[in-house]
Amino acid sequence: MFYLFAFCAVLAYALNSTLMAPFARQLGGLRATTLRGLSLGVTMLPLLAFVPRESLAHVTPAHGATLAALCAITLLANSLVFQSQKYLPVGISLALMMGVTTLFSTAYGLIAFKDAYSPIQWGLGALMLVEASLLGAFSRREGPRTHHPLLGVFLAASGGLAMGAAYSLTASLSKSGSPFLVAYAWEFGTGLAGAAVLLGMRLRRMPVQQTVSVPFYKVLLASSPTALATACYALATTTGPLGLASAILSTMGAFAALFSFLLYRERLTRAQGAMVLAMVATLVVLKGMG
Repeated sequence: MFYLFAFCAVLAYALNSTLMAPFARQLGGLRATTLRGLSLGVTMLPLLAFVPRESLAHVTPAHGATLAALCAITLLANSLVFQSQKYLPVGISLALMMGVTTLFSTAYGLIAFKDAYSPIQWGLGALMLVEASLLGAFSRREGPRTHHPLLGVFLAASGGLAMGAAYSLTASLSKSGSPFLVAYAWEFGTGLAGAAVLLGMRLRRMPVQQTVSVPFYKVLLASSPTALATACYALATTTGPLGLASAILSTMGAFAALFSFLLYRERLTRAQGAMVLAMVATLVVLKGMG
């Protein structure tokens, strides 16, 4: 079941990121992340029906503090990644972000959970990272009008570092509680954290990036695949190694590249296309090794 959960998370996250890309480019990273999180507070409500009542009794102040840190880090991570998509195609941005995320998550899993990997899993996981890095390196000038690859790479990599910390905290909470409760609190809490930051900026009359207005229901529809993605990721971390789950998630950029081509005609070079196929093939082989 581990591979099924991880693969479903990859597809759903990639679709969510692709659908959200136009809004991220219009709204800016912080506002896009905030609206996405608030909308998930609505679309992910059904997950709470699967939360055992006894799991609520085990919630401690320490869990609350960890959740608060998780939401703040995720707000930063998503804002940086969304902002990077103003300068890079969606697939490239996600490939870079997930490459850095996987490195962080693997190191955390080894230290915190004593995760164990076979030599073949180590090799295939490393291969995924190389492929994700190469896909990021094969950036091209087609895509967003404000294409600025160096800034985009910096933002995506920084977002990946923060997201690695977020995924690690999510795994810790999921292993000690209900994955569905963690998934809901994680996403909705991130939206509330973003709303608090925006409100604070307004009260302090700090300059806020001028962006267009986007109807809330459009963001809600675009972000709805995250309900499945986050639930599946939380379940995957409870049934398998954190680092391996993150390595599989590193193929998100490949699927996002495919979705962005189908939806927005963001074309790939031959090298990018070959790398997308290689990442999918590596995932298939890794699944076979499980």
